[in-house]
This record gives sequence, structure tokens and C-alpha cells, in this order.
Amino acid sequence: MSKFSENPSIKKLNEDINGMQLLLRLATPFGWMNKKMRHSITESKERLHLMKTQLEELLSIADEFNESFSNDGWIAYEHMSLDVMKETVVLHKSGQTEQAKQTLLNYYAPSAIKVRKFMLNNIEPFRIRFSLIDSALKNYSDKQYLACIPQLLMLMDGIVNDVNKKGGFAANNTQMEVWDSISGHNSGLNKIKEIITRSRKKTTTEPIFLPYRNGILHGRDLNYGNQELAAKCWGILFAISDWATAFYSEEQRKIEFKEEIDLQQVPLRESLRQLAEQKEKNEQVRKAIEAWIPRKILIGDTTPETGNAECYGYGTPERAVVEFLGLINKCNYGFMLKLMRSGYLGLGEGDTSQISDIRNDFSKLKIDSFRIVDIKDCAPASSEVIIEVKVLQHGNSFTRICDFKLHYENDGETAVFGYLPGVWKIVLGYSDLLYDRKHNLKSEARQKRTKVE
Repeated sequence: MSKFSENPSIKKLNEDINGMQLLLRLATPFGWMNKKMRHSITESKERLHLMKTQLEELLSIADEFNESFSNDGWIAYEHMSLDVMKETVVLHKSGQTEQAKQTLLNYYAPSAIKVRKFMLNNIEPFRIRFSLIDSALKNYSDKQYLACIPQLLMLMDGIVNDVNKKGGFAANNTQMEVWDSISGHNSGLNKIKEIITRSRKKTTTEPIFLPYRNGILHGRDLNYGNQELAAKCWGILFAISDWATAFYSEEQRKIEFKEEIDLQQVPLRESLRQLAEQKEKNEQVRKAIEAWIPRKILIGDTTPETGNAECYGYGTPERAVVEFLGLINKCNYGFMLKLMRSGYLGLGEGDTSQISDIRNDFSKLKIDSFRIVDIKDCAPASSEVIIEVKVLQHGNSFTRICDFKLHYENDGETAVFGYLPGVWKIVLGYSDLLYDRKHNLKSEARQKRTKVE
């Protein structure tokens, strides 16, 4: 007997999840330089793992429920509570069969049926029989099981006949299997049909707990009036409701399923193309890193000791530092903030309220002159620029040594200097302009604390 996991939509969903997990595994090496991509891949992996776990649990529980209880007249269907199925399967596995049965009896208690009966009113063959359903429910509530059970068996026959137009539930030519459904799975209503139609040729007064239609309606099974059998009949009726919904939508669902598969081929090919492009790009980045060597810089020879920003190579870290010094004299605190990585004092990028803090600290400072002392390319995305600056502050002139640490990035992500276009952002060093070096230790400690917080 097949499993629910073999239903077409379930197989497709499982294949989709496996496909996405494969794509994410392929994409993982490509996100090594991109923080946003790494975060997105990690989140997607977690969501897919949870989805796959939940799907496997659902399928496992539904299969186990039918394996454990279908011989006794209970089956799973689309609208049945997963929690109830799970609880009864656990009880059954632990040998607590009576407790499992009681859980199902509680699920199909008259009060519960009264709440859920309106689910049956959405389908025409049920709707025109709703007064009979109400009558059966009244007999069930009044414990008139001898009247309730035949009513439910007759309702099953009539409703199935109206849906498939070929015969009642018990008819020989009636096939209850429906494409891609739970109630119409071969372990569901078809299994119940085998029980319903069993031959009952001898009259018996022994209690029965299975819905032997022929024996009950033909007057051979006389002792059928009990709550357990009535509850099972209600369960079958609800399963037939879900079966009817699946039956009516079967052809349209097949069409939509095929269309969805066809449509998914395009984004799959596009994803593979993008992965191939990203792989090529990452390979080029790796080669650029391996080929990277620090520049040979001679201050006063290859690089001017002082001058305006245009005197320095475009896109170099030293030009970024000189531009920063110029912005101080222009009182352009907004652009100063843009040149700071992680914002002012590490308070975070994008917060324009930091401009007022920069203004408070730098408005009384002017750059009188500077000279570059040293430039060190420390790594493909990291450089250090040491300058001696003469500043005017509070009417006094001071000479300060500033050690600027800079980071190279493209669209907020680390980049390789000389390979991709990008910008140099100042990480540390601007506070050296405000204080003597011995006081800057306090400032640096403050920046580090702020980053941690």
C-alpha cells in the first residue's frame, strides 16, 4: 500500500524543498564575502529545514494513523486534527489502545460534531441533506445509536452517489480513490469501503464495532447500537466531505499542477544561471585576492606628502583621508558621517542624528596643514594612513599624529581594492584630531565599548 508521501503534490513539495536545499548548499560558498547573502542563506536553510521536518512529521503521522486504526474503522482526512492523530498514534505505540480509542471518542463527541458540522454545508449533496444530518446528530446526542447509525450509513450512500454519479458508497463499481488527496488515498475510504461491504449472511446478536452496512441495514447485525460505532460513522462522513471536495476539484488540480511544474522550470534555470555567474565572480575575486600585493609607496615620490584631494589617486585610502580633512574645514558633517564605517564612534550607519554629535565635536576644529607620514596597505580591503596634522582649536594651534584605519567596501560589503569599484570608509583615527594621543586611548576605549553594546 502506498504512502501519503507518494501523493503527487507531496512528492513535488518534497522535491522542491530538496531542490532549494541543494541550491543553498551550492550557494553557500558564494556568500563568503557578502554578509547579507550569508544571512539570507542561513535563514533560508533554517526555514527549509523546519518545513521539511514539519512535512515529514505530517506524512508520518497520517500514514501511521491509518496503519494503526483503519482496520478498526478510523481513518485520516484533510480536516482531521493533526494533534489528535499524533496523540492517538503515540498512545497506540505505547500499548494504550483504550486511551487512544477514548481520545477519538472525545474528538467525535456530540458537542464537537455540533461545532464542526457546518463544514459539511459547503457541498451541495450534503447541503440538501442537512436536515437529515441534524436529525442524526440529535439521535447521537440522545444516545439513540440504533437510529443514528442507519441514518449515517444511508447518508453516506446517497452523498457518494450524488457526487460520482456512478453508485453509492457500497456499490461494487464505486471507486473512492481520488488523485492527490488524503481522504481519497488508497489507505483511506477505499479501506473503509472494504469493511462497509463485507458479507454478513448470518444473523448475529453479538455487539459489533465496525460499520457493516449490509449486516445493519439488512437486519442481520442486531446489536450495533453503541457510541463507538456511531463515532466511527461520523468520522467516515467527515472523510467523505473532504473526498467530495477533492473529487470535484480533481481535474482542475491536475491542470494547475502541470502548469506549476512547467512554470517552475524557468526560475530553476534562472537560479542555476545566477549561481553559475556568482561562482565565476567569486572565482575571479579569489584570484584577485591571491594576486593582491601591497602598493610600493614612497611618500614625497610616488605619493605627495601634502596637497588637496585631487593630488592623490582616485579611489585610494589616502585620498579618502584628505577628503575627510577637507570636509572638516567645509563644516560638511553629513558627508563626514558617510565616510565613517559603522557611523560615528561605531553607533551604526544610516542614523543621521549622529550629524549633530559630529558637529558638536568638530565645529571648533580647523585643519591648518597636514603631511602624510606613512601609508600601509595591510590587506586587500584594509589600509592604514598615518598623518601629522596641525589643527586650530579653541584659538590654539596643536600638532597631532593621527593613525587612520580604513576599510574598503562595495555596497556595504567587503571588497578587494583594485578589483572592484568601491569606497574607503574610516574605521578609526578621526578622534585623534580632537585630542592629544595620550587622551585618545580613552576615546578608543569608548568606541570599542559602543561597538560591543
